[in-house]
Amino acid sequence: MQKAGWYRQNPLSEHVTDIVIITLITVCCLAIEIFAPDKWRPEIIWLMLAPGAGLVFSAVPSLILRHRNEKLKARAVEQEELVGLLLRDYAAERADWLWSIDRDGNLRGVTEKFATQVGRPIGTLEGMPLVALLRGNARRDSVALAEMVVAMRQSKPFFDLEIKVTVGKGAFWWRLAGKPIFRDQRYAGYIGTASDITAELKARENVSFLAFNDGLTGLANRSHFNRRLAEGVSRLERYGTPFAVLYLDLDKFKAVNDTRGHRTGDQVLIEVGRRLKAQLRETDIVARLGGDEFSIILPEAADANGVASLAQRLIGEIEKPYVIDGDALIIGLSIGIAMAPQNGRQAEQILHHADLALYRSKGAGGNRYAFYEAEMDEEMRERRLIESELASAVERDELVLHYQPVVTAADGVVSSFEALLRWNHPRRGLLPPSAFLPVAERSTLITTVGTWTLQEACRMLARLPERFSVSVNLSTKQLRTTDVAEVVTGALSAAGVAPHRLRLEIKEALFTEDEPAAAQKLAALACTGAGLTLDDFGAGLSGLSYLMAFPGDGVKIDRTFVAEHAATPQGRGVITAAVALVRSRGLVVSAVGVESAAQATFLVEAGCSTLQGYHFAAPMPEASLMAQITHAEAAAHAAEAVTAMAAA
Repeated sequence: MQKAGWYRQNPLSEHVTDIVIITLITVCCLAIEIFAPDKWRPEIIWLMLAPGAGLVFSAVPSLILRHRNEKLKARAVEQEELVGLLLRDYAAERADWLWSIDRDGNLRGVTEKFATQVGRPIGTLEGMPLVALLRGNARRDSVALAEMVVAMRQSKPFFDLEIKVTVGKGAFWWRLAGKPIFRDQRYAGYIGTASDITAELKARENVSFLAFNDGLTGLANRSHFNRRLAEGVSRLERYGTPFAVLYLDLDKFKAVNDTRGHRTGDQVLIEVGRRLKAQLRETDIVARLGGDEFSIILPEAADANGVASLAQRLIGEIEKPYVIDGDALIIGLSIGIAMAPQNGRQAEQILHHADLALYRSKGAGGNRYAFYEAEMDEEMRERRLIESELASAVERDELVLHYQPVVTAADGVVSSFEALLRWNHPRRGLLPPSAFLPVAERSTLITTVGTWTLQEACRMLARLPERFSVSVNLSTKQLRTTDVAEVVTGALSAAGVAPHRLRLEIKEALFTEDEPAAAQKLAALACTGAGLTLDDFGAGLSGLSYLMAFPGDGVKIDRTFVAEHAATPQGRGVITAAVALVRSRGLVVSAVGVESAAQATFLVEAGCSTLQGYHFAAPMPEASLMAQITHAEAAAHAAEAVTAMAAA
């Protein structure tokens, strides 16, 4: 067996006959040299050598060529064995894997890792065409696979081709690279690498997603929104295609974050995003710009009525309860709308106008929508001017308090005063609070103004006789955002005034966003010793729950409630019932906006304890009030003196 094996492998084995003949000729020549006569030797030798020489010269090149080919074949076998060994070693050490194909495109030297990635046994893969294998697993529309096929046809290398393949029930992404192999300048196949980049692509997709989408809600982010807005402006310029932009802001959301925590707030925002998207078309874009602000682009929206109808639907959806951890939370939605091209042709202009419209809807109480109107620009400029001037009004001593008397219903005697803020503007004259307080409420200025008002009212109390008290309106925003109880305590202490002489009027709006937080604020205020009055009762937000939760001792009926109902029998019945309800809680009832004797008489009969209005006195500055008190006290002293003299 060994000889047979050697015979097949030895390159000289095919030329044994030639070698034997040459050997015989050589032996004959030697015999002639020894035994033949001298004169015959050359002729006989040449006659014998001629065929042998021919055989030698014809066999030697063939022997050399065959020997060389056999060496090349042996080297190729060794190289293939070495490549297979390297493939296995590389596959064992690296996360990616190697592959190789022969000149016909069939897999050779398949590694275990390659077979595992494909999901097939090694035996079924060996000799299988690589391209056919990939075509069976990859997407049919794979551009990368087509590029790979073209490269192989041209025997060119290829790199970083990303192909999506299906293995079992899972989808994966592979990155392939390959380089052609040449032997003796002849194409012999390919060797290459493959790696699973599924996780890498998912991470890349996540990064790309986060670059243009909000990480919490999955909606478009500001960058994506601005890009789509720019596209809308471009279509408007080229084709005249109209569109609409809606600015959205959640009402009462801050209270959710403050009292329930950001986790609950995030859940609400996610649900808000879902509800908004459910109301829109596929072509519409809804984005979360940040916090509780959203924006919507409505392509090809030319009908204002249709946009208004959508806005109302959105408000209705958002104000539905959010049940989280067993609790039902209620928020609202304010919307500002700008139509393009009517309200602008540039992106910044359209956004600005939508923002102005949103400002109006928020200023009107929220949970509503407003379209941009031309006068809003002037209103915004006016608000900014007022805000700028108001910032320094406290330092320039331009703010003043006027005081309106409050009389007892039984005898009409003045028992207290309400402090009413005014701005003594250097150019515009004396401004009522309606001209500047809304601006202060929408900025941080309300804290400065509110603190000054409390301090000034306490200083005034220190000058008034002990029998008088003063009531001060507290801003709802100031109550929510600052420690008003501390401010009240500080103002009373600085003025040296007994706490019971100060009354704090609280608007019902405090309860509408977060009753637990409101209860904590009111409890802290009650601890200061100041009296608490629920203001604007009957203004439209009144509820028995607010009344039951209120820790104060008084309720003030709103002036509009008095004006609307005191003139008719049915209205007077409503007022009487409201007063009875409040008194049943043990609270003192005050009526504001009394303009006539008839109103005063009715309100006294209805059960009101104190009355306030122009029927009794208009608000007056401090100097006028002090002069009247001094005059009244002088008159009282004079009357007492006369009485005493008469008695004597």
